[in-house]
Amino acid sequence: MAQLVGTYLAGHKVVKQEAKQGDTSVTLITDNNGTDLTADFGSGFNGRLIKTMDASYMQMPLGKEVAPGFAWDKITDYFEPYNLFGIHTLAVLANTLTDSYKVNEMFAATGRLAATSMEGNLTHYTIKIDTDAAIKKLDLKAYVNFYSHTIMMQKDTDRVEKVIAGDPAAVSGFRSKLSTQFGPSMTYELWTDRQGRPVRYITRAHDPSISITDPHVESLEVTFSEWDSAVVKAPPGDQTRVMHE
Repeated sequence: MAQLVGTYLAGHKVVKQEAKQGDTSVTLITDNNGTDLTADFGSGFNGRLIKTMDASYMQMPLGKEVAPGFAWDKITDYFEPYNLFGIHTLAVLANTLTDSYKVNEMFAATGRLAATSMEGNLTHYTIKIDTDAAIKKLDLKAYVNFYSHTIMMQKDTDRVEKVIAGDPAAVSGFRSKLSTQFGPSMTYELWTDRQGRPVRYITRAHDPSISITDPHVESLEVTFSEWDSAVVKAPPGDQTRVMHE
């Protein structure tokens, strides 16, 4: 169950994914020829990036005109480094969220299947996870490598390098930090349809000591739709600006 999402995605690349964590939201559409990524990280940092076989297009911030009458910029070599850095940062953060099933697998694999039920045409699985037990078995190198781009953006490269190198103090400190972050227990819930396709999953970390009214201090929800039928389209040419020297 813990590996179902990753296994299915490996064999089915065409899909629409929608991820939500707190005030952050990401929508990623993939087909055999490209990707359409929309992300909103709050505080005005949002945008949309479309990549097709022929070209790439951006809209940052989301919904703003890049010039009177134009909603999109076609990415060319003329773009300033700031724009390209913004695109890269948006894509890295968004893909970290949509690819979070890789981390969920690490935690959920050490949990126990607590319940299975039918909800209409969907099968609902619930996995309970002892956080400390999971973190003791966690492959820290794989975990840190997954989040390395995000961590490095936070200027914490020294700690990352020490953890990867296996420094005992750094490894112990990192595991302690994860235990504090996720609390004593976690829940991984997965819904699949009659064809065995992932429809939705939710990961929740529980720490009642932090909030009695809302113990879910860390939660992530991802939904899947349009399996094998999603389509990525380039924006209309009459709405696209092409910058040249």
